[in-house]
Amino acid sequence: MKGMSTSATARAARGGAVLMALALPVCLAGAQDGASLVVKAGKVITMSGPPLAPGMVLVRDGKIAAIGPTVDVPEGAQVIDATEGVVLPGLVAACTTLAETERDTEESVTPELRMADALDVYAEFRRPLSGGVTTAYLSPPHGRLMPGQGAVAKLGRGEPSASVLADPCALLVVLGEWPKNPPLLWHPPLPPTPDEPSAPPEKQLPTTRMGELALLRRTFADVRSGKLTGFRAEPVKAALDGELQVRVKADRAEDIRNALALGKEFGLRLVIEGGTEAYAFAGELQGRDVPVVLVPRLVPGQATEVDSQQAYDVFGGVKPDTLAALTRAGVKVALSVPDAALPDLLVAAASAVGAGADPEAALRAITSDAAQILGVDGRVGSIAVGKDADLVVLTGDPLATRTRIRMTISDGHVVYEQKEDEATTPAAGKLLILRAHTVLTGTGALTDGEVRIRGRTIEAVQAASEAPPDAEVIDNGARVIMPGMVDAQSHLGLHWESEQVSLRPAPATAGPGSGGPRLVSVADAVDPTDQVLEDALRAGVTSVAVAPGEAGLFCGTVAVMKTGGDPFDRIVEPIAALKFSMLGGSQRAARPWQVRELLDSARNYDRDWTEFDRRWAEFQRKYERKPEAELKELSRPRRDGQLEVLRGLFRDRKPAFVAASRADEISRTIDVFREEYGLETVILGAEDADRVSREMGEAGVAAALGPRVVREERGRVISLAAVLAHAGVPLALQSQATSGTQFLRATAAHAAKLGLDASEAVRAITAEPARLLRLDDRIGSLRPGRDADLVILSGDPLELTSRVEKVYVDGRLAYDAEAAE
Repeated sequence: MKGMSTSATARAARGGAVLMALALPVCLAGAQDGASLVVKAGKVITMSGPPLAPGMVLVRDGKIAAIGPTVDVPEGAQVIDATEGVVLPGLVAACTTLAETERDTEESVTPELRMADALDVYAEFRRPLSGGVTTAYLSPPHGRLMPGQGAVAKLGRGEPSASVLADPCALLVVLGEWPKNPPLLWHPPLPPTPDEPSAPPEKQLPTTRMGELALLRRTFADVRSGKLTGFRAEPVKAALDGELQVRVKADRAEDIRNALALGKEFGLRLVIEGGTEAYAFAGELQGRDVPVVLVPRLVPGQATEVDSQQAYDVFGGVKPDTLAALTRAGVKVALSVPDAALPDLLVAAASAVGAGADPEAALRAITSDAAQILGVDGRVGSIAVGKDADLVVLTGDPLATRTRIRMTISDGHVVYEQKEDEATTPAAGKLLILRAHTVLTGTGALTDGEVRIRGRTIEAVQAASEAPPDAEVIDNGARVIMPGMVDAQSHLGLHWESEQVSLRPAPATAGPGSGGPRLVSVADAVDPTDQVLEDALRAGVTSVAVAPGEAGLFCGTVAVMKTGGDPFDRIVEPIAALKFSMLGGSQRAARPWQVRELLDSARNYDRDWTEFDRRWAEFQRKYERKPEAELKELSRPRRDGQLEVLRGLFRDRKPAFVAASRADEISRTIDVFREEYGLETVILGAEDADRVSREMGEAGVAAALGPRVVREERGRVISLAAVLAHAGVPLALQSQATSGTQFLRATAAHAAKLGLDASEAVRAITAEPARLLRLDDRIGSLRPGRDADLVILSGDPLELTSRVEKVYVDGRLAYDAEAAE
């Protein structure tokens, strides 16, 4: 875009230093136009130079007028005291659909459409503003080959609430699965006449990847040769002339390769959007100066989209360290997230740091580098004299888990301020000694402690003391040791790449109306060599409760498996729990009666066999005393494979894992499973748990939440984890994913950020899921006699910037980050 060059950014940066501050604001309104606003900060991160600590920012007429350790405070200026906090430039979301139309246009190629025309300037942007996002790229819909031109807008500026900053910003081209098979085109004459009859619908391209490239080449060639002219050709000509970026949405490697070839053929200024497999082209992207707008498919706190073959066909192979790989290669990267995750853009950046990215590079990807890629770095993305006064006031380090955004300022106006009630809502024989400054046992903590391991088990957990002469001692210094994490529900090992079955078969198991097979044994279906197990292990998840989907009433068995160790000795417990579904649909009202029928059958079956076993033992005793006597042979009850498994609920007291979302589903689960049948009950999902938290606490049922741990109601964010913990409900966290299992710790951090006590957050991914699975005598805590599964991190496990450095499974080193690099 003209007038938005890198040199302009440099000139602006030379105009002054950058201030980064976080404050507890003392006023609710921003400075009026023409008035002055001063922010005093403990630290100002400018993103255009070294941070200032302390620092001050003077704002006048919506622009930054001065920055420095101190500035002259004009008389009558509004002062925000953030001396205990940090100030960061307003965040730049480099890919959103905040102005997306309700549906795609019918035509495959519509370059003339401009998203600036679709922006509702009076829309409510509180959610992105609550995450510090002040500038956003507005993308056209992604369902067509060339759907139009994106724009850049400022959010929350007042009345109107948004304003267009750059229009157009880029011409969008979409490659891959998205634009295939567009609808038929039909333009009937109104009314049809004999001279102009109604023609049949016209089939459109593309239907294949080759068709996509063919249609794009023809479009660019026709405009270049002058064959195609008019308003539709103008944006394409601007792209050919280098005046307009061509932003190519491409995730899979073949699509990125095709985008680079197309850019070279027509001399286009390319930007890759999506870039799931961009790590494979880091060198070429850097050499050709092609930036990437990375939109990761794995986002903390969001349901993952990479757990099916269909998702893999669209996005390709997901790697959490893509940002790190690209920035290390010198590629300019902007990091964005789906619209629903915009309040957690900083969380995504912190997660990238945990996967190996440099902290400064991660912050640049959501501020200065993102602004430069969008061509608006002359106005936003950093704190410098003359730039727009877009500031984010935080309570601490921007990448720290517990840091909160207290205030967002756009063009000198306070457009978001956190209310107080938003801050928190209710080896064989040899002794191996691992020492660290902090040892989290799963039930407590030790300072300057050690874990003593002999063979596969823990021998002692204690304060550091003198070691025996023959012991191997590893001192991990200031690091943190914690138990191996336990995922309360995952689909690892059932990944389509290793097991050619659907994650959510329809139906998965037997049950009234299911019509499916009699039984699904997860332990028999798990592939212990599934490659995504390694991803979970690297993230510190050492045990997972592997469960089927929610189809049917009785979904199947839940097995517990380790992610490391001997591939063919990983099953800890083949049937740790039984999974049921009380989820809605047409049979929601009938579910309780169906459950009663099933559980009555299982209880009667258990009673019949228990009585038979008692009588058979008595028969054997009589026969041993009088072998010559004639004794009547006992008749055996009929064996039933499914009821034999369900019998475990009553004979072995196996817990019932029940998927329930709505408040009425949760209440019915409590009434039937807990109150009527007295079963140990764990409610999975429990999205409406805050409505019935007291009922859950009084009934003694547990909950497994995740990956989402919040619910929104009328603009209010409710922390389900904090509410349940306050009600005394035992709480575990689940990923309910395959590849997404590696984000279990991030889910715990997210819950802690939203008010869950830190110790309870750690328990929710260690000791509590182990207890609910009745395996706390083996996993989930660092105690004598337990399996030696533990994780060594660079810092607090609830800080996403902390890296998993080593993972031990059964006393053996299963992952070493330094060796892996």
